[in-house]
Amino acid sequence: MVKKYKYKLRVLLVRTPDYKNKDYLKTKEKYENNMKIIHKHYIKMLTKIEKNKKFKIYLFGFDGKLKKTYSKLSVTTLISDVKKMPLGHLKRKLKPINQSLYSDYNKSTSNKGFGFSNKEKALDTIKKLKKEKIRYQVYVVTTMLGRAKNHPYQTKGMRDAIKVYKKWLKDYKINKF
Repeated sequence: MVKKYKYKLRVLLVRTPDYKNKDYLKTKEKYENNMKIIHKHYIKMLTKIEKNKKFKIYLFGFDGKLKKTYSKLSVTTLISDVKKMPLGHLKRKLKPINQSLYSDYNKSTSNKGFGFSNKEKALDTIKKLKKEKIRYQVYVVTTMLGRAKNHPYQTKGMRDAIKVYKKWLKDYKINKF
């Protein structure tokens, strides 16, 4: 679980008996409320369900080794512990991942239902964008196009969506000038 992120991210592994655990729900809420700060320090939260074990939080460094263990999450303590971790011998191996690309830091202003899974979803996305400012429309369409183009498991439906988004951008550029 942690090996996948070695030299890419620090991992905050949350071990919980179930998803309804009170400590887990508090930890998840703190993580989501402070996501921007936590992502700046390249920390990703992963959850592991172990029914017969007590709630625990483990912090793994870039090298994949366990650095700290917590019984509850304190963001200030977490960040200060991360800042104390030396990186000298790892600098050449590090290839941190930008987590902010897929994170929603301001959920109240976000629009739901945009996508690139197939032609219908792309057309629906463009339809939903009609009432938005043109600048926002271009931003969303280029984002969807970029995500679809770079998706590791691209399907025929995604390729159809790419065509729809490319056509929309082409029409936009023609009408702009």
